[in-house]
Amino acid sequence: MNNDPVFFYIISVTLSALFFTSTWQKLQNRAEFVGILDSYQILHKTLLNFFARAIPSIELAIAAGLLIPDTRTLSAVLAAALLLGYATAIAFNIYHGNKDIDCGCSYGASRQTISMGLVWRNLILATGAASLMLPTFFRPLGYFDYAMILFGVIQFSVMYLTINTLIGQQMTSRELAL
Repeated sequence: MNNDPVFFYIISVTLSALFFTSTWQKLQNRAEFVGILDSYQILHKTLLNFFARAIPSIELAIAAGLLIPDTRTLSAVLAAALLLGYATAIAFNIYHGNKDIDCGCSYGASRQTISMGLVWRNLILATGAASLMLPTFFRPLGYFDYAMILFGVIQFSVMYLTINTLIGQQMTSRELAL
């Protein structure tokens, strides 16, 4: 079964925008990002600065690579692997009771603690990245196709922001109930 190129472009552009945004936030808030990496307690202190530089670089390469046809498959593999790594780091901390740490999703806008919702979100995003590795038939795209791509990217972006907000609000509601 081959994917329609419209679906392919919607997923590629949406994930690219997500990784560009994530990179920008990490670069603008580097000190906070180092603190968040440290709070996950999975890296030795001597590696924090290296990973604080490497992760945004990898995310930027993924974001750009998803938009370039010759690098799209490799970028999709890297995106899926990175998202699975994020999900694993969050799940590891939840399992070990280290739940009251900032996920690093919003950088100052509002603190969002880790939760299984974020694990599932990252697993779903990794699945989307993996879908870019499936065979796709290419056909000439028309104006309607480009409009569908634009609306699809907007729809998935709004859906991502809504789900992320709901996950954050779920944690806030639990904290208020205590």
